[in-house]
Amino acid sequence: MKEYTLSDTITINRPIVFLCGPLYDKNNESDRRKILQEKIYSEFDGKYLPLVVDDFLTKESMGQEISIQIMEEICAAISLQTYIFLDTISSAAELGIFVNSAFLNKVKVYVPKINDIYNKGNVGFFVKEVVLKDRPDKIEVLEYRPKVQKTAVATDYFAEFYSFVNDVIPNNITKNIEKDGIYSEIDKHKIEIVNTPNMPQNEYQICYKIEHEDIYIHTSIKVLFYATISIIYCEYKGFFEKKEKNFAILDIEKIEELVIQAYVNLLCEETGIHVKKEFNVHIDTVLKESLRRLAYHMAKFLHVYNISSDFKKNYLLRDPQGKIIEIIDTKRHYNDVFNVSDEQSFLLKSMVAEPDRFYEKIVIKKGKRKRELIKYRETNEGEKARKIHEVIMKALLAQYTPDSHSYAYQKGKSIRSCVEEHLLGRGFAKYDIKKFFNSITISNAVDAVIREMGIDIRYKLFVSLILKGCFWGEELPLGLVSSPIISDICMKAFDEKVSKQLEHLGLKYTRYADDILVSSLENISEELYASIDSIVKDNLEREGLILNEEKKQYINFDESHSFIRYLGINIVKGENANYLSVGRRYIYDVAKEYILYEQETRAQSNEELSSDMFYQRIRLIGKIGFIMQIEGEQGIIRLEERLKKYYPELDLKAI
Repeated sequence: MKEYTLSDTITINRPIVFLCGPLYDKNNESDRRKILQEKIYSEFDGKYLPLVVDDFLTKESMGQEISIQIMEEICAAISLQTYIFLDTISSAAELGIFVNSAFLNKVKVYVPKINDIYNKGNVGFFVKEVVLKDRPDKIEVLEYRPKVQKTAVATDYFAEFYSFVNDVIPNNITKNIEKDGIYSEIDKHKIEIVNTPNMPQNEYQICYKIEHEDIYIHTSIKVLFYATISIIYCEYKGFFEKKEKNFAILDIEKIEELVIQAYVNLLCEETGIHVKKEFNVHIDTVLKESLRRLAYHMAKFLHVYNISSDFKKNYLLRDPQGKIIEIIDTKRHYNDVFNVSDEQSFLLKSMVAEPDRFYEKIVIKKGKRKRELIKYRETNEGEKARKIHEVIMKALLAQYTPDSHSYAYQKGKSIRSCVEEHLLGRGFAKYDIKKFFNSITISNAVDAVIREMGIDIRYKLFVSLILKGCFWGEELPLGLVSSPIISDICMKAFDEKVSKQLEHLGLKYTRYADDILVSSLENISEELYASIDSIVKDNLEREGLILNEEKKQYINFDESHSFIRYLGINIVKGENANYLSVGRRYIYDVAKEYILYEQETRAQSNEELSSDMFYQRIRLIGKIGFIMQIEGEQGIIRLEERLKKYYPELDLKAI
């Protein structure tokens, strides 16, 4: 499902500056604002959009539904800079709006020099000397020499109208524009999300507060404006390109919903909070007007500008998508998968920061081989770590559909079922992934879990925080209950790609954790083996994994009793058909273990079995059961034959 989200960094491609003043005449080439507009536009190659409000925001164009006050406040808020020709009471009123606004736009005031005018009671002169004497820093006043036109209003009074001498911008104004530092700034701003009930401290701060099922979002008019018109433009691009005049085509209620959606999506992405459908979202600004009313005015601004302005060298937004808003493919919230509480999140962070409190490293020796395991400490902290990992494991298992070629850790699958897939094979290629668990990185795990669980990519940071609690540093450790399922999720894409490529060659593929077996119904040629090798190796490398070259095996069943051992089971070539066997060595080892067990238990005949002997018995029963599982009764008979000379009356089935 496609939705909008506010960008976490907003770039305004064409910042707006407003040109205010008296008596705008768009047909008069000598109009000061018209001349100034062309200067600003051309000086900065159209990177800024100088607008004369009077050009398009008229009573006729706006209609009765529009509040002039709201529209003026919006203009004040979105303006990068405002220029005011201060001649009349009306322009003094505009100055008041922009200066007294709650927003931080810069204002430049142009006032005729007193010595060049006749009317010494000029409003501009009065405001300059009285009102702006102790002006704030954001107001800059520039005096210029005007061309004066006098018009008799009464027998004793002449009205004065000003323009530029020879229709040329005075040098001091020209230089001031060219050197204005505001035009060298990149209008790119990082959005700051703050959990507070207060209004934003700057234009690019968004504040929020959650109370029960109500979310209150406080934003600046500027960000709201650009978000709103960006969404409008995306939704109604054809409408604007055709310059449709029927404003009613724009669905303001829908626009309002999409704006709320964009804010909520950014909020979720940046904070990880889960905003459910039943929540009530309120978006407020300092204007204390409803979002719908503000959206209506902003839509009207864009519409009127598009159809009425004579300054149409470009649309208001050159490229709305990806600058103010982004179109995203929304999926699941991360907590729909994990359902991790705040307390559990804190525990996971502690496990990452201080792993030695929760785990210990042990080394298991098996012959000459050493294997490092991470185990939970037998402490309260260790038990807590185990429990949270069990929660994560169960959550992933409940929602994960493994690839059919993976057999480890899967309900309803076993070692036998994995090996049986290859029972008809004549040619085999066997592989082992080197340091399988330890080679899986946190970044690969996060990407895989997001992909396989259908989690929205916006929550990557929060998925990472959860999964880091299942890692030992940067490695997925062998020994934690969550590691097997995480490893299988990481390998699903590999399984899908490799199985498809090998099946195309007429081959069968299975994987059981780090063990891979490929088989063919016919002998595998050296050329085909090279292809298999390349497919497996290349795809592993893409996952950041490598083959254990020492454990690679390539074999064809040319003679009777040829065999390949996979997962502790032999696939053996029989006279008529292949069959499964645990192997002679395994039978021998189990028989030896049984004899030792019997000797020790008889020595304790009058005593209760020790715990060590109890577990030895359980282990022995498990091994006998494994022989039964793989070879059936024939395997039990083989084992009994080895033991009959010591125990003639032995009946292993009774065990």
